[in-house]
Amino acid sequence: MVPTRKMNKLNAIIFGISFLFCAALFNAGSVTLVHLLHQDKTPLSLLFTHLNAPRTRRIAFFIGAHIPAIEQLKKGALDCTKAYHVPFEHRSFYYDQNQSLLTHQINEALNSRYDLLIPIGTNASQMTHRQLSKRSNKTPMIFSSVTDPVQSGLSNEKYRTGFNSTGFSESYHSNIDIFVKALKTVRPDARSVLVIYTPTVPLLQEQVRELTTECAKHRLAFDTLEVFNCGEVYEKARTRIKKNVDVVVILREYNTTSALQALIKLCEETGTTLFASDKSSVEQGAAAGYCIDEYDLGLILGTYIQKVLQENKPAGELPVMYLNVTKICRLHINPFALHKQGVTAPLKELMSLPRVSIIQK
Repeated sequence: MVPTRKMNKLNAIIFGISFLFCAALFNAGSVTLVHLLHQDKTPLSLLFTHLNAPRTRRIAFFIGAHIPAIEQLKKGALDCTKAYHVPFEHRSFYYDQNQSLLTHQINEALNSRYDLLIPIGTNASQMTHRQLSKRSNKTPMIFSSVTDPVQSGLSNEKYRTGFNSTGFSESYHSNIDIFVKALKTVRPDARSVLVIYTPTVPLLQEQVRELTTECAKHRLAFDTLEVFNCGEVYEKARTRIKKNVDVVVILREYNTTSALQALIKLCEETGTTLFASDKSSVEQGAAAGYCIDEYDLGLILGTYIQKVLQENKPAGELPVMYLNVTKICRLHINPFALHKQGVTAPLKELMSLPRVSIIQK
């Protein structure tokens, strides 16, 4: 062990050399300290770069389940954040619709001091907001895929939450009539529609009620098939689809999208058209769908992430954004699945329609 006297002497020598070196740099005429620090190969430049490098920010996503559409939204958000050169790392917390697990995950993220929380869906957003309030925690939150932020208790006013949070509202209610018209465009000969959905989700219940009304206007026989887990979708659907069903509608949810391949197989066997509410399902084999491109939604979310993490803007100062779903939805068509699923309209005719997107394999 070095004696205290020798250690003090060593420290004095190091300090003296450092002082003389810095003095020389400041008196070096045309060579300035900043200039030297920016030279790539000097040890000081490495230290200078390290000290001035932006801190890597940590983002936590809270997601109900592995749904392809939601994964596309997340991908868009992350790609946009990368494009802004925001140094970040992220973690996705999947709570599988388990409220106790979600609560535990939110508290884990808060204890780990994540820089930004992004709950997707009304349920996850409400729970995240509740835990932040309970703990008087000021971690910023950006919610997504929330139908009504004020009614959900996430915002005090329409455009300002009153908390260190903001987000996006995507109301699908205004486009249900256009959804049914798009369905009729793909299957003008359709006489019956079967909607497969999970009845325990309030948003889906409301969408089904509106679909019932709109289908009646178009003289479509309307029926529903309730499922409570993805494992029972195939068996329940197999019997119902064979009973004179022209179109099967699936909404954006976990159970039906998880059983997508089984539904595609059933529809192809019976010549039934599978009409989806998310682009990913159309890409995977549904005949068509009237929906948003979730990746584009993610790009919008990414702009808010950049403002919070890079520009250091308080989330509460960013206005809640209300997306006009009617204007950004498109009719997505899978040309490889049309004939297999009973669509007789010529592809050329469908392609000539406004706001149509053809899925390319």
